[in-house]
Amino acid sequence: MFHRERARPGGRSVLWVAAWLLMAGGAMAQPAPPGGEVPQPAPEAEVAQPDASTEAGPAAVPEASTDAAPSTDTEADTGTEADTGTDTEAGTDTGTEAGTDTDTEADTEAGTDTAADADDDWGEGDDWGGDDDVGFAESPDAPPPPLDERVDEERAWELTGFLRTREALWVERFDDNPFAQARQSLDLEGRYKTSFGATELRLMGQIHFEYDLAYLHKRDSYDDATLDAYEWQIIGGETFAALSHGPVELTVGRQIVAWGQGEMFSPVDVVNPRDMREPGLAELDDVRMAVLASRLGLFFGAHRIEAMVVHESFFGLRPAPLSDFSPLSSQITGDPLVASLFDDGALEYRDVPGRFDTDASQLLGRWSYAGHGIDLALYAANVLDQRGMATLPAPADADANPIPLRIYHPRYTMIGHAGALPEGDFVLRWELSSDLDRPLMTTDPSAPAFNISMTRRTQLNWLAGVTYAGITDGSLGLEYQQALVLDAPDGGERELLSPVEDPAFGLRYSHNFLRETLQLIVAGSAFGLGDFRGFFARAEISYELQDALKVGLGYATFQPHGDEFGPLTGFDTHDRVFTTLRWDFAL
Repeated sequence: MFHRERARPGGRSVLWVAAWLLMAGGAMAQPAPPGGEVPQPAPEAEVAQPDASTEAGPAAVPEASTDAAPSTDTEADTGTEADTGTDTEAGTDTGTEAGTDTDTEADTEAGTDTAADADDDWGEGDDWGGDDDVGFAESPDAPPPPLDERVDEERAWELTGFLRTREALWVERFDDNPFAQARQSLDLEGRYKTSFGATELRLMGQIHFEYDLAYLHKRDSYDDATLDAYEWQIIGGETFAALSHGPVELTVGRQIVAWGQGEMFSPVDVVNPRDMREPGLAELDDVRMAVLASRLGLFFGAHRIEAMVVHESFFGLRPAPLSDFSPLSSQITGDPLVASLFDDGALEYRDVPGRFDTDASQLLGRWSYAGHGIDLALYAANVLDQRGMATLPAPADADANPIPLRIYHPRYTMIGHAGALPEGDFVLRWELSSDLDRPLMTTDPSAPAFNISMTRRTQLNWLAGVTYAGITDGSLGLEYQQALVLDAPDGGERELLSPVEDPAFGLRYSHNFLRETLQLIVAGSAFGLGDFRGFFARAEISYELQDALKVGLGYATFQPHGDEFGPLTGFDTHDRVFTTLRWDFAL
């Protein structure tokens, strides 16, 4: 970047006055030509205008960057990835904002992106090397390099990040331990781009550091597995190299590839695992976690074909077995026989297969079309079940410490379709999928003790959603998801452990005030219809104190209903109030 010392206003004025006197004195000192003719001034040389594809010139003020921190950008419709490298489904802008802790996002009008919107604008509009004082440096002896060369040099790399602190209190636990969270985090992202003729190379690196001070209070009340999951983490984000030449692009490394059109739910989004340590407290785009993969893409016009191999058996982050958000915690502690097995030892999850098992590769492919007025996509994947099948410890594990709670992740095949269609201020979204031989957990309700086993069935899934962006500075989204298990075990000796066939409903509303310095987000989900399982909701408001510095305040409530096992089982005293403070920076 080019940094120049800012000239003092007084000194700048003296220089201008002196220059004007010299020019005026030179004109007055010129002798009159013979014949008494008064010399006519030479016509001014026409100033060459810079090409429209470059900046306005050395003195131009660069456009303010809207990507001051790592974010998840929607991929361009031509198939070239967005600047962060996150590959999201090409298509319709909805006017909603993705981001945890009310990160700054710009609402966009409803409508489907077209191939004309697909230009890769990495660095354009950013203030890399921009300087308001260009042309007023105190040492102008050496001329600056040509503008085109300087722009390329300045935009070859970028390092951004943000610091965030998030504090939360359990509002229903003030008599015990009210401290739910005091997480301090640092996110860093580096990007580099260069070209070799018609070939372009892009490098991406992301990393997240976090430490939660809340676990210093009453530390002895937490088991080791809970501390391992929540006290501190170093999480690698997208870290890859992408090489593109014409219509072909090869990407190798840790990647996030979002499938589908759902904003709150998505039955076809099977590529990436999730960070589910605190379910419901983050947006879908923020809980996806990167996996090691190789991806080959072919782009022609509005069409895109991709093949992908996931080399890593990574199943994300989940609540520790005995932590507050664990779905098994109430099942284990509520059953005296099962609880007695763990009186003298800690519990920990162990995923099967192992993380880098060479026989556990996953194969995926998609075709997508982002045309004028509609987005369509087809998907096929042979993947490992992200949720997994939990099993009780074997007798041989009784003396182990910690006691392993194995989670098996069987393989199944998914075939799906997704689409989006804009209609005026509305955007209609849908997804359909068929999970062939999907592993499902079953239980025997008549058994005296908690017991689970696995069965396989074909599961059909569908999602319907609509986004309304006709509200000034606001948008409203609604989604409905349903599943149907063919030949589901029901009414016999065994039945499904979790109500996978229950419908789920999602709502999300966002609104910007005060020229987008104040933002309100309200989101929630409800589960079940005839057999209502409960709901959760989150409301948060953020205010931009100054550029790159935001403060937020929010409340989240969990309201489980019924005695049967469901998505909110055990979340009886989980309401929390939280605050956030975030500072974005660029180096």
